[in-house]
Amino acid sequence: MNQTTIFISFENPPVKRKVYNAVRTHFRRGKSSSSKLNAVTEGRSLESGLPPETERKTSEKGGREGRMDLLQQDSDDLLSYLTKRRVTIRDRTLGITNRLIQVFLVAFIIIWVVILNDGYKKFQLTEGASAVQVSGSVVGQSIGHTRKRVFAADEIVYPPLENGDVFMTTRYETVPQKRGVCEDPARPCTSDKDCLKDGECSKTGLCKEPSWCADGEATVFSLPSSKLKLWVKSAIEFEQLNANQLFQNVGMDEKKKGGAIKKFEEKVSEAVGGNPLFQGGGGGGGEKSKEGEGLLPGVFTVEQLLGMCAPPVLFEEVSLLGAMVEIGIRWECQMGHSCSPTFSARRTDSLLRPDAIGFSFVQVLPDSSDPQKRMKITRTGIRLIFRTFGKGWKFSFTQLVFVLSTALALLSIAPFITDKIMLHLMPEKSKYRPLKEKTSLTTQELDEKARRDLTNLGRGRDEESVRLTAAGDDFDDDG
Repeated sequence: MNQTTIFISFENPPVKRKVYNAVRTHFRRGKSSSSKLNAVTEGRSLESGLPPETERKTSEKGGREGRMDLLQQDSDDLLSYLTKRRVTIRDRTLGITNRLIQVFLVAFIIIWVVILNDGYKKFQLTEGASAVQVSGSVVGQSIGHTRKRVFAADEIVYPPLENGDVFMTTRYETVPQKRGVCEDPARPCTSDKDCLKDGECSKTGLCKEPSWCADGEATVFSLPSSKLKLWVKSAIEFEQLNANQLFQNVGMDEKKKGGAIKKFEEKVSEAVGGNPLFQGGGGGGGEKSKEGEGLLPGVFTVEQLLGMCAPPVLFEEVSLLGAMVEIGIRWECQMGHSCSPTFSARRTDSLLRPDAIGFSFVQVLPDSSDPQKRMKITRTGIRLIFRTFGKGWKFSFTQLVFVLSTALALLSIAPFITDKIMLHLMPEKSKYRPLKEKTSLTTQELDEKARRDLTNLGRGRDEESVRLTAAGDDFDDDG
């Protein structure tokens, strides 16, 4: 029996199945398919009948034109999906390192983020309102004289109404004045050019010009206002958390605004004269007052407010030049619970201008009987600036989920750090790198590799080669 062995090679991998079908059909049908077999064995394409070199050039030209137009691209290439390669590294050291990093991150999330930083709470920072009422009177002693004068609260506090601020007079000076020509202490000079048009520079170095001149002796009173009482009323609301709950240092046990005001009025009506400032010593800022020491929280003396500064400020230190003191009323409240503020103080005039501390201003009262005369009043004292601010919070499941989802994203750091240790610090890093890093072939390179494999197939160099064997007698019978 004669045996004929036919080796078939082709250039274009996509026609692999057609080649097999053509050869199989040739042996089954005989000469009716011999033209297809001849085309394959002669190295021509089954589709076009062209030599493989000519067909390859035509295919490459069409490929270049196709890449110029996105609409002509293959949908598999255009909508390709990228995925990560998962490799299991069987190494005890790397496994323990990865687990320790994960445990550390989980502990950090639970302890630091959730517990210590209240990651389960929703916060709101806002500012509130405050009102201050002063009550009392003092006896002022004239400096240099034995004269005394009683000053009521409405004379000590000026202006009588401010938006949360209070000025407490500690030194009251009056100077009668009239229009004339005299030396102006506020205008030093070296020549006449430094003065007004009709003025001249005197021998004392002051401008002598038309001005308001002293028309009598100045009177200065020292006011011991350190024991005056201030009733500080503060309120704050966190609208984003609960718009129906108002926090204030009077009527704090009521959630509704109307109920808080009603409770406040009931407490005030119990005080002597309807004002808790006429009671005994003031209660601390929100602390429980002892019996007989005040009715409502938030009642302070000027001396107590100065003592809150750090370091404490003595009234005797600021009574001569005055001072500016900021009083902070801080609220830290949880929605649905009662809350009371904490008070703090700091001196600000020494921070703004260390070389010119103190606070004073001038007030002028014209003489209704003589327009050429007036009374100049210089007030020196302590300006108290009240500022209400606070932070409210409540439990929020949405905030907890957001914090946890954000924090759990940190767990991706564990494999990242472990990879760096594996690829740069481990002794076997040269063995691990090929497992971790792999570069795939391009589509063109894969096609070329497929062609080489198929060529080796025809020559018998590869295990996947196709060898078609037919008996010579059977071939003649089919013919």
